[in-house]
Amino acid sequence: MWEDFASVSDHDFMATYPAVTEFFTIPKGPERARAIIAEVTARRSVPVSHLFSTLRDRKVSHTRHEIWFRLRQECAWSYPRIAKFFDKDHTTILYGVRGHEARLAYLASKSASRAEKS
Repeated sequence: MWEDFASVSDHDFMATYPAVTEFFTIPKGPERARAIIAEVTARRSVPVSHLFSTLRDRKVSHTRHEIWFRLRQECAWSYPRIAKFFDKDHTTILYGVRGHEARLAYLASKSASRAEKS
């Protein structure tokens, strides 16, 4: 399944996302996972090094949760696999994914109620 990503080298990845990889190298892994990490951290302006630190502020935590959610959805990674990649316990990943799903549901209901009022 991940054979498609084997042809993309680290050099190509670094050239595509230079700002993200400037201070911290994303751990080896399938390129789609690395691309998700690069995309989310760039959009949210969170350094990649913060993802793998013990920082617990909201901005960093929500960034981690979105990445974990997308790894589950787009790469079909299991909770233990995500946990191993981020050096966390699998229940931490489960909690983060559920938190992100709850935030998405809240935003969807909020936008639906705004649409009804219009």
